[in-house]
Amino acid sequence: MIVCFKLLDERLLTAARADGVETLHLHGLDQCAGCRHGGALAEMERLRRRLVHRLGDATPVLEAAGTDATGPAAPRQRQDQPHLSRRAFLRFAGARASFEAARWLVPVEDEDEGPDLPFFQGDPAGIRQPQAYQALLAARVDAVPWRADRSLPWRLRTLAARCTACLVCGRRCPTGALLAQEDDRAALGISFEPALCTDCGLCNAICPVDAVEIRPARLARDVSAPRSTLMMRRLRACDRCGTTFVPETAEATACPICANEQALDDAWQAMLEG
Repeated sequence: MIVCFKLLDERLLTAARADGVETLHLHGLDQCAGCRHGGALAEMERLRRRLVHRLGDATPVLEAAGTDATGPAAPRQRQDQPHLSRRAFLRFAGARASFEAARWLVPVEDEDEGPDLPFFQGDPAGIRQPQAYQALLAARVDAVPWRADRSLPWRLRTLAARCTACLVCGRRCPTGALLAQEDDRAALGISFEPALCTDCGLCNAICPVDAVEIRPARLARDVSAPRSTLMMRRLRACDRCGTTFVPETAEATACPICANEQALDDAWQAMLEG
């Protein structure tokens, strides 16, 4: 059950169509016109247009659940709130009052859990997870009656040759579609799983060299393709300091710091000799 039809997701309805659903009866849609929050009728029309854009004539019908042969439909009981008898309610209220009184007499300091940082500033490893509706639809991508003249609601990622292997896109992807592959002694890489991508655009926004290239997915097999490696750079040990680095050219034998120091030394030497 959802609290408002504005929360109804296009991907959920598309997945339902893949399972053979042709008509969705929406209980309570007739009450949207008088809703103090603005109602969901306009949003439902936009949702229908988006479905038509993807599915064409195969779009499921969205209609308000009305009356049947036996008369008006029975009012639906809300499931998002507890239902208590009078005795249970009084018992609950008394327990709550006692708890609040105890807290007032003996205050308990809340543990400092630190600031609630956004994803791109926090630890992505503990937050990263697939988007539920996206995974639901991806599992049915072959069964959806997509329009032949439209691309699928996925966009694929590749990396241009100018990628510097900074790995920021793979470390910060919120769903794990892009993942950083790190071996401090051997190689650095980025892999991509199309089905997990929600096209949030974060990877493209944070890439420092604009190396993320995006193209539409037109075939179901593009979406269901297994994870593949987009970029892999072999590491090399610096001849001067011994640290590993990603060589920019096949001839590079020193890390950028040592190479810069060597260039400065050569410039001073040339100036002194000149």
